[in-house]
Amino acid sequence: MRQLNQNLRSHLSGQVLGSISLAIAISLGACTQGQTQTSNSPTISPTPLSSPTVQAQVSKPSTTTDSSFSAMSAQELFDRGQEKARRRDYQGAIEDWTEAIKLKPNFPEAYYNRGLARSMVGDKQGEIQDYDQAIKLKPDYAKAYYNRGLARYESGDKQSAIQDYNQAIRVKPDYALAYNNRGFVRSELGDKQGAIQDYDQAIRLQPNFARAYNNRGSVRYELGDKQGAIQDYDQASKILLDDAGMYFDRGSTRARLGDKQGAIADLQKAADLFQRQGNTGDYQKVIKLLEKLK
Repeated sequence: MRQLNQNLRSHLSGQVLGSISLAIAISLGACTQGQTQTSNSPTISPTPLSSPTVQAQVSKPSTTTDSSFSAMSAQELFDRGQEKARRRDYQGAIEDWTEAIKLKPNFPEAYYNRGLARSMVGDKQGEIQDYDQAIKLKPDYAKAYYNRGLARYESGDKQSAIQDYNQAIRVKPDYALAYNNRGFVRSELGDKQGAIQDYDQAIRLQPNFARAYNNRGSVRYELGDKQGAIQDYDQASKILLDDAGMYFDRGSTRARLGDKQGAIADLQKAADLFQRQGNTGDYQKVIKLLEKLK
């Protein structure tokens, strides 16, 4: 299960067995760097909630009649929106950041965070528009390029996603997540060697990047390098011991290599983890594969 790192914009819809997943760079939700996610969801490597480097000042008095907004500064509204997002009150966060933007129109972090919250409520176009505005105000906003790339990918615009990951890497050359995601999209577009190069770079920058190992393993398998794929899956499983998707990938590859016992052991581990996670769909798929092997 190659995985696009969905850097916490939150877990998106579950992946089917054998699919890939991306990596997101976001700021909503309660995950922190280094946390692992269940394999049936896109991998997420969150960044901290975006915070402005200087205190935002009120540029004009609020015109809203809602007493909860009156007499609050743009910074106060921004901070309250962050707290609501941490509690998963995304609609409330959107309202606070919208009011903050009314008071301070040149507030890139508010646009960026509102984009993240909009993604959580399914407003893909609104999300992209907010990243557009954040980038217009802050042209070196690497996280905004990164998340816009993910949003564009999810909207079916893979070429624009590549362009955004290129920009994120230009601004932040050590952006391992961006290399992983660009590799993911390159692979889907048929550029397998380009994908391998991106995964190589992601691993050089972040040696414990389990998803990059797993993704590279999947591409190596597709290119016929089955032993290289096994090595990458082995490395990924050492880093993430409870990732069902990685055990599934390695088990499937071992089965194709004729290592029946190794395949059964991995697939049984994947089944146990899927069952523990309540992922009955993937659990049943793995059980069927095990029945065929046994």
